Amino acid sequence: MRHQNGSLPMDGDAARAFEDDIALAAMSLTPVLITAPPDDALRIVRAIAARERRGRVREVLTCDAAAGDDVIGAIADNRLRIATDHGTAILWVGEVQALKPCDQVALMKLLAHPDRRGGEAPRIVASSSVDLFDCIARGRFDSRLFYRLNIIHIVVGSH
Repeated sequence: MRHQNGSLPMDGDAARAFEDDIALAAMSLTPVLITAPPDDALRIVRAIAARERRGRVREVLTCDAAAGDDVIGAIADNRLRIATDHGTAILWVGEVQALKPCDQVALMKLLAHPDRRGGEAPRIVASSSVDLFDCIARGRFDSRLFYRLNIIHIVVGSH
């Protein structure tokens, strides 16, 4: 699901394909991985939240891995509930390649056992502005986490 280089506004077939990818991501409960600049990734996450399956807009909670946010550990350890009045929120993990190894493990556990928390599992959308294959090759990102996140992959730009 690779889309043309540059800003999000697209014409013709690229725009239709992009909208189809957003619709697929909104209908699915599986993880979504976005490879795009941070501002574009946030727009995509908000578009996914706005097109939620049951017509409800989901709240988007952010975890900025580059800033060292520890939200993932809190969720995995059942210390943080992310249910809202509109259902379970989307947890957007921005710049996922910057997660510390312990947070990568926590996110893998959350993806492997979403019902362990009791109640609805959070919807995980991760994004990166860099090619994660390069991060894996350099030993900076766990390939198992990549494959857990890479169920639906939306790529914007020339990544």
